[in-house]
This record gives sequence, C-alpha cells and structure tokens, in this order.
Amino acid sequence: MSLPYFPMFPTDFEAKTSHLTLAEDGAYNRLLRLTWMTPGCSIPADRNWVYRRMRALTEADQSVVEAVIGEFFKEADGRLSNARLTVEWLAAKEAHERRRNAGAKGGKAKALKTNDVAPSNATPMLKQPEPEPVERGKPLSSAHVVEEILRIIPKAKARMAPKKTLPKVVKTIIAKTSPESLLAAVRACYSHPDSTRDGGQYAPAIYKFLNTGMWEGWLPSAEPEAAAIDMGDDQWRRLLMTWHETQSWPAYAGPQPGHEGCRVPELILDRYRTWVAEQSKLGAAA
Repeated sequence: MSLPYFPMFPTDFEAKTSHLTLAEDGAYNRLLRLTWMTPGCSIPADRNWVYRRMRALTEADQSVVEAVIGEFFKEADGRLSNARLTVEWLAAKEAHERRRNAGAKGGKAKALKTNDVAPSNATPMLKQPEPEPVERGKPLSSAHVVEEILRIIPKAKARMAPKKTLPKVVKTIIAKTSPESLLAAVRACYSHPDSTRDGGQYAPAIYKFLNTGMWEGWLPSAEPEAAAIDMGDDQWRRLLMTWHETQSWPAYAGPQPGHEGCRVPELILDRYRTWVAEQSKLGAAA
C-alpha cells in the first residue's frame, strides 16, 4: 500500500530541520518523498541506487545527500528508513486496511441483494481480438511477461524497445526472480511520477532498465517490523491524543495504555492522565 500523499506537520518539521542549508532541506524533502513511494517505506542502502533516484550527479550533491542520510535515516538489513516517516506510513496503512475491510463487508452485503440478476447475454464481436489465456496456476512465460511489459511502459518507449533481444533478457531475469516480481518492479518504476511526467519521455528505456540491473532497485521489499520502530515523545503524545478521541490504538505501538508491556514512557503517561482528569473536571463544570 502506498498513498499518494503523506501527512506533514510544519511545526515539527521546522523544529528538527531549521539548521539545514537550503540544499540539505531540499534533499531531505526529496528523500522523504522517495522513501514514502517505495514499497515498505524504506529504500535500498546502495548509494548508486540512491544517487540515481535523487539525481545527485555531482560530488557536491552526493555529499549533501550523505549528510541528510547520516542525520535523519538509519540503516538496517541493507535498507534506509526514517523513523517518523515509518510511523506515519504504518498508521496510514492500518487506517487504509480498516477502510478496505469495511468496504469489503459492505460490498458483500450489496452483492447478496443483486445475486439473482440474470447474467448478461452479450457475446464478443466477431473481429474482436481475444487475449491468449494463461492457464491458472501455471507460471507466466517470458513471452507473456514481454507482452505485459510492453503494455505497461509508455507507448514511445515500447516503440523503441528492441523486440528481438527483449525476450532473451526477460528470460534471463525471470530465471533469477519470479515473473510476477519482475512485472511488479516494472509497474513500480513506470508508474512513478518521474516516469509519467511529460508523456513518459523521462522514463528509462526498457532495455536499459532490464539489462543494467536497474529493475532490482524496484523489487517489492519486505515491510519493516513494527516492533522495531522507535518513537519519540512527540509521536507518543500524538498517539495518546488520537487514542483519547477515537479509542483506536495501532498495533505497531504495542500494548495500549493500561495493559502490561505498554511502551509509552511513564512520564508522558502521567501527564496524559493529568490532562484527562482536567478535561473531565471542565466537562462536569460545564
């Protein structure tokens, strides 16, 4: 799951970044956007991958990127992540799944009302081309993968694709990874804003994308472990306020207040309880 936006808290952001130069501030914002749009809300620690995606082509730009990574990102298992961004991503993911599950229940109820509708008697036009069926459960062939790739990439890039050598390259790649993973990498890259801008003219050539190993940086990655997320005091306070208003406590934050193993610092919990007591008194007085 990847939302097309992420929450921004200007006061919090400025408090943590006011010391940055203009170039560092821009690099940090671009890194946050790149991380949010990458599956799992983390990016490969491979600097060549990072520099290419950040478009840090000079040593000066690369040193700026390194400074930002060193201060705001942590590396684990070959991935780079930002703690605050990961917290926001997990919260958005959980909210998205709740809405999806609620929508699925509503869809099933609606289907029960319409399941007696007679099936359509429409038939394909005589000259309508039918796609070649893929046997259920059977792995996709390299030919099917090539066909799907040419549908995914911009038309201009598809016209320039080397049709003779492309199947051979694809066959070599899917011997190392699954056809589904390769297609997921192609979709992720060519649906990225950098690839769709101005009709896709800035999207990488598909032969370069495949033959240089660029596709490996777009493979779906494992999602980070929720228990490993370290949260600051401000994040705990925000979670407590949300919990007070909605009684919703996210799984990634561990046991909720009042339960054994609660991870909220005791000082923050004490201040929260004091605030709740004051609000109750104000409510009673009103």
